[in-house]
Amino acid sequence: MQSDGHLVQYLVNTPDTATYSYWASGTAGVGENVTLNFADDGLLYLLNSNVSVKNISRGGFPKDGRINLMKIDMDVARVLIYRNHVWAYKKISENGNVELCEEVAPRLFTYAELEQVTNGFKEDVDKGAFGIVYKGTIPKNQKVVAMKRLEKVLVEGEREFQTEMKVIEKTHHHNLVRLLGYCLDGPNRLLVYEYMSNGSLADILLTADNQPSWDEGVRIARDIARGILYLHEECETQIIHCDIKPQNIPLDECRCAKISDFELSKLLKQDQNNTFIGIRGTRSYVAPEWHRKLLVTVKADI
Repeated sequence: MQSDGHLVQYLVNTPDTATYSYWASGTAGVGENVTLNFADDGLLYLLNSNVSVKNISRGGFPKDGRINLMKIDMDVARVLIYRNHVWAYKKISENGNVELCEEVAPRLFTYAELEQVTNGFKEDVDKGAFGIVYKGTIPKNQKVVAMKRLEKVLVEGEREFQTEMKVIEKTHHHNLVRLLGYCLDGPNRLLVYEYMSNGSLADILLTADNQPSWDEGVRIARDIARGILYLHEECETQIIHCDIKPQNIPLDECRCAKISDFELSKLLKQDQNNTFIGIRGTRSYVAPEWHRKLLVTVKADI
């Protein structure tokens, strides 16, 4: 406690290592109302209603006086973490930050909204077995997105759409293309993804003047491996992608490789490690057991 009545907090090294540290503070007197609070900047402050509290001191360790370490049990820590999340959410809401909100959960779009985003579905960038991919821009934040419109004439369209929705909503990884939203408007079935600006792995492998260096090739292989590892071992429900190929490995603006096209994915229950399914995916890339009608495991993606 300073002579002017202000409480100052000093950075104190722990006895065992200098890497981690605690903030030390003066002790509160009997009857004083001392509480832990989150300020508007998101930082945690010790608030004593009986005295003024200044910002944390960046000065050196005090030469005299007693140092008191504040200990917080796990229950209090959980409450503090929850309060921090609430504070962050409020900041997102106040700022209207659509991009950050998209991190929380995929958004439900109407067909009219997506028609406006794509300017009437004019700019198609790719066509897959189950639908056409369009490029669009969300007006509110000018975010460029890729939109897959599943062909309603396909018998498998709605079933495959439901499969992809179930898979994507259970997954979140740096090396998987992120789902930003979707549309279930009448017969229309669309998926809205983050836009991958550098094409696919197939594009750079087949273009002579855009070939990756050895180091970049190794990095791309690692990106793909991390994504597959997540699908097979780390996500909530084990996933067999079924169609890993260069065309389904898009690259973002930093040429980071991500896995896309989950409409052929097969979800496995937690107590399953293999499954019988019909031949799906691209024949040149599927494992032999597909054609022999054998049990298919995660090894089919390798």
